[in-house]
Amino acid sequence: MSDFPQKVSFIWSVADLLRGPYKPAQYGRVILPLTVLRRLDCVLEPTKAKVVEQQAEAHQLYDLQAKLAAEQVYHSNEIEEFAKVFFKPKGRQASNDHAQMHRILGLSC
Repeated sequence: MSDFPQKVSFIWSVADLLRGPYKPAQYGRVILPLTVLRRLDCVLEPTKAKVVEQQAEAHQLYDLQAKLAAEQVYHSNEIEEFAKVFFKPKGRQASNDHAQMHRILGLSC
């Protein structure tokens, strides 16, 4: 029991380090936003994988738009049309989608 005050002192010193330069009146400015962010993280966790996957698809779309621009396909409606066909879910692809993508790119089938 004689080292109890030392342990308490150590814990408080660690707490002081973790608090950083904030005064007690300023804790709410830091803690509340972090609490809200953590809550959002917990609520959105079940859909996180799907969102990350869609973000990857969006990056693919940007790369595709750059490639189409390099191929001199400048009309945005052509790019959007190609993207709609290219990113269709596998179960919903029609038999002529491949030919439609080639037509938009100006390639022969």
